[in-house]
Amino acid sequence: MPGLCGFVSKMQTNPVPDLGAVLQMLSYGRATVVESYVEGLVGMGVVHLGTAEQHALYASSQAVVIFFGYLTKPHVSFEGYGADPAAAARCIHDLYLAHGIEMFEFIEGAFAFALWDSWDQSLLLATDPLGLRPVYYAEHDGLFRFASEVKGILADPEFPRRPDRAALADLLTFSFVMGEKTFFQDIQLLPAGSFLCYCEGHFTISRYGDLLYPEHYPSRPDGWYDELIYTALQSSVERMIRPGLTYGLSLSGGLDSRWIAAILAQVQPESQTFTLGTLDSDDVRIAKTVTDQIGLVNHQWVQSPSFAVELAEVYAYSIDGMDDLLHMDEFPLSVRVGDYVDVSVGGFLGDGLFGYEINPISVCLRDCDVTAYRLWRTRESRMPRSLMAQLFGLEQGLELEALARDSLRKSFAEAPSDRGFQVIQYFDLRQAERRFANVAQLAKLPYVDIYHPIADNEVVAAGLALPPSQLIFERAYRRAMAAYFPELAKIPWTFTLTPPTISVLGIFLKKVTQLTLGHWLRKTRLGQSSLLRPRRYYINYHFCNRDSQPSFLEEILLSPEANAMELFDPVGLRNAVCDHLEGRRNLVDFLGRILAVALWSRLFYAPATPVRPESLEPVHWQTEAA
Repeated sequence: MPGLCGFVSKMQTNPVPDLGAVLQMLSYGRATVVESYVEGLVGMGVVHLGTAEQHALYASSQAVVIFFGYLTKPHVSFEGYGADPAAAARCIHDLYLAHGIEMFEFIEGAFAFALWDSWDQSLLLATDPLGLRPVYYAEHDGLFRFASEVKGILADPEFPRRPDRAALADLLTFSFVMGEKTFFQDIQLLPAGSFLCYCEGHFTISRYGDLLYPEHYPSRPDGWYDELIYTALQSSVERMIRPGLTYGLSLSGGLDSRWIAAILAQVQPESQTFTLGTLDSDDVRIAKTVTDQIGLVNHQWVQSPSFAVELAEVYAYSIDGMDDLLHMDEFPLSVRVGDYVDVSVGGFLGDGLFGYEINPISVCLRDCDVTAYRLWRTRESRMPRSLMAQLFGLEQGLELEALARDSLRKSFAEAPSDRGFQVIQYFDLRQAERRFANVAQLAKLPYVDIYHPIADNEVVAAGLALPPSQLIFERAYRRAMAAYFPELAKIPWTFTLTPPTISVLGIFLKKVTQLTLGHWLRKTRLGQSSLLRPRRYYINYHFCNRDSQPSFLEEILLSPEANAMELFDPVGLRNAVCDHLEGRRNLVDFLGRILAVALWSRLFYAPATPVRPESLEPVHWQTEAA
């Protein structure tokens, strides 16, 4: 993704390097607008899309700001703030001069910024309360370095490349990296809701905001919570709208994007929706029904069967290798959306906020139970110990498993609560949503701007105010839709393939039936009924099928670059790949993670500087109109 980058030298005698190599690393896709500032000890730059001719840099004799993202408070429109195209950066500049680090009381949004105080010769780095616009930082060779992408720091061929085994273990075990780790020991992620101050060769990190839970939940009628959710979402979408911009929404068959679509149809009826998937997927069918009901245009595209083979390197490069490749399903949609609209609106974050993980079991947990519960919940998606031993060797496999479990325990321990359901929600918002779901969103930023209405502070506060009885199976979230958009609540929802008005008991019984009777009958005609079968996802991962381009798997996984860090057992990996391709084992659920690590080694670890894929442009991205 594009974003910020820069250096600060510790000494006057140590010159600031040229920003050109770093800016080139961040410049691809449609993100080709470059702004920079270099003076004395500091060099800072930003790469962005330049939507509506915005600028991201504002400088005065007192301070220089580079800004990446958007603000919802104060409401900065392109026509306001003196019609300044750098309005957001100037707003940060003025608030800092007026309030110093207390400025964070006055700003909301999804953002990252770097501010150089010319008077104090100090640097301030900050990211938004949920960490939706990441900032990575490192120190090496007399320079403090920062960038919105790890590859921006790796542009220096002399920078050390020491792999972080705990981060690799996280991805291989749970499909995402936890905490502030990256795949390199010497590069860290700035924590969400935090700012970093660098001055005279030293830095400190402070947190300015956190997720706050009530100690007690007052007794309120259901209608009160319905209104709370609706009002927060309505206000959030209205704050998001900027004059002169066009908006689009990636529409699935779930609740989050349906909520946003319904409100967009009211406040911005010319908005468009986009759905990617196979013709038999539930998402395509449901999305069409939703848009027919609310009157928005829906573009549907069939995914190329070989999309992941063609785009795996591009996706891995975009997200610095830190994501399961089975998570790239929506990636090809991003560039198509950019052909039609200025801003892609995401339904992202609703699951973690409104109770997707809160069920009759998790709602009763204590904080000391949540690690064991999460391990039980992920038992089918984690690699079996026998496979870990085959791929990495017995001793190393056990080490990676232990490291990942330790990361999980530490992440849960960060929650400011001893109630199990709050600990789970905190983990989902701070870790799973931020470092898993959001990574796929960030991969779109080279091609189209992205706004996240559900990440709005008012919406987050509404979600945190819900007691467990309202969170369980997203009870209040579903009921509020029925109250304010009753016709949409009659349309099935992909979680249960029934209307969202289904009761909590009905969901519980439906899931038990799917896992038992549905599993036994899955190959029969009866097992394909919506009462018994699971959701048909919008993507079929042909690239993992045994009959689809096996050379791709062999080329990536068995290459010398994949084994450069000596993580894999070469013989065990080769045997596992052969077993999968020849039908003796089905490893499709784990290949995305193994491929991600192999591509990371190939693109970022083995070479002296990151290797740009042959094409980072959308010309080869194949989708067909449905």
